[in-house]
Amino acid sequence: MYFKLTYSIHGMHVRRQDELPATCRLDSANIVTFWSRKTQQGNHSASDLCVDLISLRQPPVRVSETLKEMKKGNLLLDDPLQDGLPYHAGGDLIVDEKGNIKPSWIVPFGLLPKGAKPWLRELKKDASDLLTEYIRAMRWRQAASGAHRPFAMVGFYWSDDSVTWNNVPTEYQVFARQPRGFDIRPDALAATADLIAANAAEPFAHELIREAGHLASNAPRSALLIAFSALETGLKAHVAYLLKGSETLLAKLPSPPVQTLLGEVIPELHSKAGIKTEHLPLAEPARKYLTKWVTQRNQVAHGVKQTVDGEDLRELIRFVSDILYILDACRGQEWALAHLRSAHFAA
Repeated sequence: MYFKLTYSIHGMHVRRQDELPATCRLDSANIVTFWSRKTQQGNHSASDLCVDLISLRQPPVRVSETLKEMKKGNLLLDDPLQDGLPYHAGGDLIVDEKGNIKPSWIVPFGLLPKGAKPWLRELKKDASDLLTEYIRAMRWRQAASGAHRPFAMVGFYWSDDSVTWNNVPTEYQVFARQPRGFDIRPDALAATADLIAANAAEPFAHELIREAGHLASNAPRSALLIAFSALETGLKAHVAYLLKGSETLLAKLPSPPVQTLLGEVIPELHSKAGIKTEHLPLAEPARKYLTKWVTQRNQVAHGVKQTVDGEDLRELIRFVSDILYILDACRGQEWALAHLRSAHFAA
């Protein structure tokens, strides 16, 4: 049975469109093909560069039976029946309790029988890793332009003959963030005006952690390194605030580990300055959480670890942002504590 994974490659192009499609056999089981598809952007048409990886595989019987029955409009059922059946979408019955599928609909991955899901999930991961590795090696070998992670999913398919293709249900990882808009009521606007009057600009560490959040989806390793830069920058700036005239010395000396700054140095300086906060030193769960991420940061920085989970990284970014707001509150900005969002600090 043949399987095809298709990506579009944003921000990359071929030198000559008339040479498309272009094909390369990687080995006896895998073929890469570059091709172009037309897209519509408003009143203008454009072309996207796409790439297929076609793999010849021998799936387990349960997988092949599942795919072939779905082609006929039937979903194989577990015993007991898989959760989510009957399945409705937009008010329509898409899959009934007998496994009948409404024509022209793709069954969600979660509804597949248990015996099919692990193999298909692993196949898609392997195909994605191989295709990504090939594009990155090609970009490196040719010094071609392109974003760090230019891939966008187009589709995942199966075929008996590599000519007629059918959809394979797949999992999509979606990151959803609730955007926070401006509060433009008079008292909120006035509060910001008070900051300007007091020459209180947004600290640089906050700019860095926003940058890390912006990169989390497309460049998680870079986002991790920038998140720690934000934390270290914020901690050193806070020490400089507590030790007047120490800015030059702090700029020239290496920083102690962030765990030491948060657990020993800053709490001791707070005690001498009469600053009280319930959040520092960190509670034991938060301290262990930070230590875990320090290890990951070091592994990424030294090339030992090459992947970072995006959703876990977002929680770290919230964690670091909270620490920066806690430090703001310790410097007299009491409003900052209303912005704590991570599980370690939010009430």
